[in-house]
Amino acid sequence: MHRTTKKNRYSQIKLESLEQRRLLTTFGEAWPNERELTISFPADGVAIGHGENEIDSLLDQVAARQDWQELLLRAYQTWSIHSGFNVGLRNDFDLRFGTPGLTVGDPRFGEFRIGAFPQSGLVASSIPFQAMAGTHSGDLLLNSNQTFTYHDWQDGIAPDPATIEPNDRDLFSLFLHETGNTLGVPDNDMTWSVMFGQYTAPKGSLAQEDVAAIQALYGHRVDPYELVDNGQVQVATLLETPGDFDPASQVLRTRGSLNDGQDIDVYKLSPSPTRTKSQSGFAPLASAS
Repeated sequence: MHRTTKKNRYSQIKLESLEQRRLLTTFGEAWPNERELTISFPADGVAIGHGENEIDSLLDQVAARQDWQELLLRAYQTWSIHSGFNVGLRNDFDLRFGTPGLTVGDPRFGEFRIGAFPQSGLVASSIPFQAMAGTHSGDLLLNSNQTFTYHDWQDGIAPDPATIEPNDRDLFSLFLHETGNTLGVPDNDMTWSVMFGQYTAPKGSLAQEDVAAIQALYGHRVDPYELVDNGQVQVATLLETPGDFDPASQVLRTRGSLNDGQDIDVYKLSPSPTRTKSQSGFAPLASAS
């Protein structure tokens, strides 16, 4: 394990390798079906090689489970808002890591499985998509011998430097780096980037180089369900109503997505001409923001 020291505004911080590459790992390849990727959290005790998963017992000491799991989701979202992939949650059937199955779309677990087990000489390890890795692709594994700290990073605001200890391992900063790796972004030698290969200080936002790297893989963020702008009432998207639609017993659904926090999508309904006003299920214009 390589260690050096340097001074910065977070006091004395030790450099430590985030991961080691003992196996051939190929970066720069995007995940297939990138609009429907999922995350799952296997339970403690699930086999990882010759060890067992310890993610809950490790991080439940740091923060409430809902909080640290949300932090992981926010890390993926931080990458997603700049690029053309989506990530959701999936239940995990608690099968051993690397169980033979579908690399993408396996109904028993997510493409990205989050765990922790004892490792030597690193803070965490992760595997990008590669066919030869099978369902190990997407594994994000913390070193359970390490101690981590939880900072909320609400609205992207960095934690107070006074709260950062010399050996602090900020969980969100670590998640940002490792999720980048699972998405196919390689480490780099730029100290200001979240993808710098060594842990130095907390980093809660992507550098321009990080954004360029993820967009090179997945393109810019676009809305495939909104080919024409529908951000105003005058250009609201018309939802087609089937002739046999019964508003008293059926729900009319449509797919959509929001590109950013300012995006607004507006929809309108046109009642079936074969129904009376009392039967037509008139609804106000709906918007999402």
